[in-house]
Amino acid sequence: MYRTIAAWIYRGQEQVAILGEQIPAADLEFVVPFAARNRYVGVDYLHEYADLTGADFVRNPVDVGIVADFDDLAGPEFDPTGVHPLIREFYEHTSRFHLAITPEWRWWMRPPYLIYRSTIAVPFGQANPPFDITDVQEGVVSWIDTIDLDHTGQIDFRAWVRAYEATNEPIYVGIYTVLRRDNIGYVSVGFPLPEGNFTATLLPHSNRVDGLLLKSDTDLPYPGHYLSAVEQDDSGLTTLQLRNFSEEIDVYVEKSELRTEHRFYLNRIRFLTLHYAIDRKPKPL
Repeated sequence: MYRTIAAWIYRGQEQVAILGEQIPAADLEFVVPFAARNRYVGVDYLHEYADLTGADFVRNPVDVGIVADFDDLAGPEFDPTGVHPLIREFYEHTSRFHLAITPEWRWWMRPPYLIYRSTIAVPFGQANPPFDITDVQEGVVSWIDTIDLDHTGQIDFRAWVRAYEATNEPIYVGIYTVLRRDNIGYVSVGFPLPEGNFTATLLPHSNRVDGLLLKSDTDLPYPGHYLSAVEQDDSGLTTLQLRNFSEEIDVYVEKSELRTEHRFYLNRIRFLTLHYAIDRKPKPL
């Protein structure tokens, strides 16, 4: 199924690189090998995974972030100490913040996206960004689920869940990890799929004086997008690298307000930008 989807998107071009068939997940460190064991992912994915594996599960711990330590992202292209404090706070304490999303689709991608949405995104409960502003007019909710696999009290994995407030249907369910190799930090986000996984591995860059830019299109070996089939018996991976898909996450502060532009590209042609306005949640009374 996944090869068929990739072939349709990238037809007429060098579509993919086959990285391995049924190889151990540990050999592909830049892939986050979480998969759904049924046909639907949904907002409770990590809770269901914890029930299956016996891990300790917590829904939205106080002050939890999508990364444990922002300094782990340091590398030659990125100095975390030069970033605006509000960006660091967002990454280390994501649960303090509320999101609003405005989509900007290129006209030529709108019809294919509606087909993808009705046949894949909604039935799978995953990767279902808004089509227009009416999708999010009642708001977006987000939270972070965590699991502790070995009962040590330390978070092993964290899932950032974003959903439509009106229906609680998922927009994205992403497992966020940080990979450090050769003194370079990478953000790897795994999006579980039925019996498979889509992973985006991004390289941090300093940007806009005190901002952060995460990019998948670099000359380094790890960043990129990877589509994997996950073997149920031993978690072996058959993984393809999607050569012509890329993205940028541009995080910045403007007039003391936190903003993000999440840009998606096919063959370096932008087809979607998700504009995020990010505000602190009001403190409970």
